[in-house]
Amino acid sequence: MLHSHPANAVYYLTDCSLRIHAQDGSTRDGQPKAGAAIVQVPIAGHVIENIGANDCRLVMFEPS
Repeated sequence: MLHSHPANAVYYLTDCSLRIHAQDGSTRDGQPKAGAAIVQVPIAGHVIENIGANDCRLVMFEPS
């Protein structure tokens, strides 16, 4: 489902293999590892696809 995020932080609980589909039709793949933490600027419309063999588990922190 196409969605967006305000500025946020993410902590990955498991290793993940993800494909990010941008609103403009472009894609990029990422393989964040368990224990990785990132801070992100606002994210425009996108769809996330899990391309790995296992569930991707993470905690995302967004302002309320």
